[in-house]
Amino acid sequence: MKRNKIFGVAGAIQKAIHGRVQAAWFDPKGRWAVTDPIGSYPAYYVPNHPEAGFSPDPWSFGKQKTSPHAWKSFCAFGGLVTSQAFPLGVRKMEPNQAGWVTNGKYQFRSFPAERYRFSSSVTGDLKKAAQRVFSIGVDYLRQRLSREKNVVLFFSSGSDSLLVALMLRDAGISFRAVTADYGWERYSEYPAAQKAAQSIGIPLERVPLRGRDYWSSFLGIHSVLQDCPCGNASSMVWHALAIKSLEGKKGAVVTGDHADSLFLGFEEMHRSMPNHPEEYWKKERRMSLAEKCARALPLAQKPDQPELEKLGRVSSAEVVKFLKNTVAAKRKELGKSPGSRDLPTLQQRAGQMRAGIPWQHNFLFVERALPGVRFVSPFYDPKMIQFALAIKPRIKAGNGQPKSVVHFLVREKTGKTVPKRASPFPLRIWTLLMPFYLARKIPVSAQGVLLMAWIRNLASLGRNYARLLSLAAALLWKKRISGLSV
Repeated sequence: MKRNKIFGVAGAIQKAIHGRVQAAWFDPKGRWAVTDPIGSYPAYYVPNHPEAGFSPDPWSFGKQKTSPHAWKSFCAFGGLVTSQAFPLGVRKMEPNQAGWVTNGKYQFRSFPAERYRFSSSVTGDLKKAAQRVFSIGVDYLRQRLSREKNVVLFFSSGSDSLLVALMLRDAGISFRAVTADYGWERYSEYPAAQKAAQSIGIPLERVPLRGRDYWSSFLGIHSVLQDCPCGNASSMVWHALAIKSLEGKKGAVVTGDHADSLFLGFEEMHRSMPNHPEEYWKKERRMSLAEKCARALPLAQKPDQPELEKLGRVSSAEVVKFLKNTVAAKRKELGKSPGSRDLPTLQQRAGQMRAGIPWQHNFLFVERALPGVRFVSPFYDPKMIQFALAIKPRIKAGNGQPKSVVHFLVREKTGKTVPKRASPFPLRIWTLLMPFYLARKIPVSAQGVLLMAWIRNLASLGRNYARLLSLAAALLWKKRISGLSV
């Protein structure tokens, strides 16, 4: 297929979906690929071998060796933060891009970012902006789910899922709301979620989740070929919830994921800033662009995980250097971004960068392990993202309240204020009793390393659970890819 024709087809796909469908498209022969505006699903290629074409599977190119660059990324951030895939020499296409092979060469072309026109009279008024957020979410959910017969909403006691429930109801989507009950009063959200569900008149199903469910999902996610190890707690819980709530059937799972990044919901975004609007903006105006970028993208401390570094054959010094260089590059990219340079907008853009490297992985791990199950969140809609970025800064952060737009909407729709509540998983408890059958799933030569990591976690009363989970995930994943026939 000729270049213009390929790009024309790709453009037609983009235009037809208005950039609001999460997908990637591939020529069956791998000669071209198209990614959606937010890079929901990855498309891989090997730069020096155009004859290999494009594939949704990074392991299909016959590459068994893993990239040191990718290992540094996983050790520093717990995931992949660049276009370098785990198989050595394989790269990932950028979002909103068309790629094709012609005359023995890869060619790429990015689509112009779709710019939705938003009136300043809307983006500068809290009530109008909130109403527009709601209508965008309703339209998106109706478009994605109108033909879906089995829809489940993961409902918590927070404002995000409450708002999504209202959007689903307005969209005319039939759904079931479910909440995980972890069995420990300190962690369980069920009583608060039940009260929130009653306030808007929807039934709520309680789904008991225990440590055995978590570890079963831990193994289930790594029983299929994944792009990289999965040490994210949310993915395991979503996997277990999806299995129990969908009862083994195909369907769609709806969440309020990404609202915090989109509407300044993370508490650290407001830390050490005055709550009073005038004082907030007075301090904000005194900050330099570099200070704002540093606040928007803070330099996190490197996780202490020598076992993982040894597994990937990278040194601690290399991981520290990678961490600093990556954050510095992201800050530089953020500082050059077009548009407003105020702190709230920069924090929102940074939220997209942090959530989107890659944004989809929490969902993708589960979707790969459960064919026929797809995850949907209205806060990943490109139109929603662009509108949120267009809202005037003083509306987004004027009252010093995290997610002021979301909270305003909930108050307007329900007449109630939803208090913010931390919703941690009982991982410290679950990881104290790591099942012995997990050790049998990894190579014998590595079982001693995992056992020592578990003993250290036990001695710390579960405080080292993140280190244990990352190591266990990497060991399971590495055994899975070592069995590839290439």
